Amino acid sequence: MLNSSYSSGNQWYKNGLIINNANTNSYTATETGKFSVKVTSTGSCIVTSDETQISGDVQGSISIPTINGFSTETTVCFRDSLVLRSSNYFDRYLWSNGDTSATTVIRKSDKVSLRGTFNGSSCFSLPSSNIVGIKNLNVIPDITMQSASLIATTSNNYRWFRNNLSVVGLINNTLSNPLVGAYRVETSSDNICWDTSPDYVVVISSAPILNDTVVVNTYPNPNTGTFN
Repeated sequence: MLNSSYSSGNQWYKNGLIINNANTNSYTATETGKFSVKVTSTGSCIVTSDETQISGDVQGSISIPTINGFSTETTVCFRDSLVLRSSNYFDRYLWSNGDTSATTVIRKSDKVSLRGTFNGSSCFSLPSSNIVGIKNLNVIPDITMQSASLIATTSNNYRWFRNNLSVVGLINNTLSNPLVGAYRVETSSDNICWDTSPDYVVVISSAPILNDTVVVNTYPNPNTGTFN
């Protein structure tokens, strides 16, 4: 059985020719040939898979592999390196970066997929969904107090939190006149990979004191000026 990673919009082809009524996300080949699937997605964009050669025991068609358990395209941030593993067993592996073992390691931003084969077949499966590895170049943020304001490490994007609740509307590196509470900030240089600062605890509020008018009534009234 051949499987598409898309749940809808599929049309299967054999040797470049459309297969009538073959428009689900899987297709069982009953004869040899080169099979592919075209997917029409939102906005009428058409994506075409690589062709898969089916020969010999077509009922033993190869399942599409998954990487690290992900069955759909997934973005993963990493700092030094990212280890990717096949979640399926194959006799042979073929990663899009050229590696041929069950695991591959990426050390820079890359988009990686996997194909596999077993039982001595010369035919490889359709490619897995992509893993998009993004090398995280962010500086881990910190918070300092300066002139009654919390200042975060310089970055391009900010998300502030007080007592684990988002501080709505604050998207820069300065939080003025903080109330008592535990603060943290998340920063990102690319709006994809985010890093979190240690908590900064404010124990005395630096918010300005409000000036209220207090009305005092005295009894008895009138009086002699002596109060107990």
